[in-house]
Amino acid sequence: MTARGLVLLALLAGACVRLVEHQPALTLRDSASDGSSDGASERRRPDAAPRDAASAERQPLDLLRPDRAARSQALSILVTGDDGEITGGQLLPSGETWWGNLIHAGSWATVTSGGPTMTYAFLRYRLTLPLPAGATIASATLELYGHALTGGSQWDPQKHKLVISADRSADAAPVTSPEGNPGGAKGAPQTKPVDWASLVWQVDAWNASPNLAPIVQELVDAHGGLMAGAHLQLWLRAPSIYPEDAEVPFEDLDHANGRAAVLRLSWLEP
Repeated sequence: MTARGLVLLALLAGACVRLVEHQPALTLRDSASDGSSDGASERRRPDAAPRDAASAERQPLDLLRPDRAARSQALSILVTGDDGEITGGQLLPSGETWWGNLIHAGSWATVTSGGPTMTYAFLRYRLTLPLPAGATIASATLELYGHALTGGSQWDPQKHKLVISADRSADAAPVTSPEGNPGGAKGAPQTKPVDWASLVWQVDAWNASPNLAPIVQELVDAHGGLMAGAHLQLWLRAPSIYPEDAEVPFEDLDHANGRAAVLRLSWLEP
């Protein structure tokens, strides 16, 4: 070999030594990796951006748990007597027939006999889907098809409101007695009520309630979920008997128009 060739060989050998000295050690994990990462056991590189420890806590529930399916169901009154009214000591399973099968909720002061009375509306729904233990109720909305005020009702959204509660039962029984109202001798214990305040009553239109999710959540938590086929019964009334007549009317199942109250539920599975 010529002198020039020996010089080139020496230079090449020196370069290879420097390259080996600066090459990071190859670990077994590196050799097995195809570029994907194992989030549970990955060692972070020193130059990687630091994780925000609180970021996970700030994420919405559905982002933290994408496996939680969102479900919904719209429930209708199915049977005569599953909606109706109790007023003045009378059970009216088809509403007030003299007003064309309208249900009223509120209170009535000018009763000709028996004195002022609370007017209770009841609505009993059969669940088509179960609400399992651990479900998170996102929304529960009641929709009532409103009619014009009847009999001299002086409903005023600035003065009057309704309260809504439910029988605190895993499967609410039908109302069969005029004493079956909340607080009545045959009435069921009730959930914590939700106020329907500032209610501007819509005529010939649907009136949507505030979110009743706390009521349904209380039932789910109290009974370890509600089974498909179980019944949920809501009650609407005034918080107390007002000094003036104050009721709102809506259609019963037996009304000719067939626009009975609807309950819409949505929730996240556990």
